[in-house]
Amino acid sequence: MKKIWLFIIHRLIMKPFLKIFIGGEFSPSYDLSEQPQYIIVTNHHSHVDTLAILSSLPFNHIDKVQPVAARDYFARTKFIEFISKLFINVLLIDRKNKNGSALFEMEKALERGRSLILFPEGTRNTSKELQPFKMGVINLLKKAPHIPYIPVYITGTRNVLPKGDAMVVPHNFTVKFGKAFYLDNTVSDTDNLEKMRQNILNLA
Repeated sequence: MKKIWLFIIHRLIMKPFLKIFIGGEFSPSYDLSEQPQYIIVTNHHSHVDTLAILSSLPFNHIDKVQPVAARDYFARTKFIEFISKLFINVLLIDRKNKNGSALFEMEKALERGRSLILFPEGTRNTSKELQPFKMGVINLLKKAPHIPYIPVYITGTRNVLPKGDAMVVPHNFTVKFGKAFYLDNTVSDTDNLEKMRQNILNLA
């Protein structure tokens, strides 16, 4: 039932809305279908980014992919938490907790067979330049080296729904999916993080 509900919301309603009324263009996402489990990593300008990715998911995956979201923002009221879980299927984490609980929650989600959507910049970026990535995504992938990451590059969404605004406006945007990559255990964590960043930029 959950799979059908999310498919109706994101593939039958949201994706046509984003394409026809907003101006979104979506590249094919072949590796999403070919990989049983993955971590999507992408740049981040707007809440529309999450909706655009969710609306691109294969039917068989749509109930198993969870965007990682900050509990202090998406659960600031019980109603917002309910809506976020119902429509976006979020995995809520405590981003300000320094004891590693966020990494633990994501690791447990992977162990349950979930795939994740992560924004390695850490927050919505208000500039055009890709900001430095946080190391958490590499630490997570090291816990599950059999799971690949899929880079995604998104442009234009900060004009659709800028940070701090509540009104969606029409504006062309693009969502480009890359191929699946695995961590390279022959290089340092810093090099793996930079490689991930470059794999996203290569889609520009």
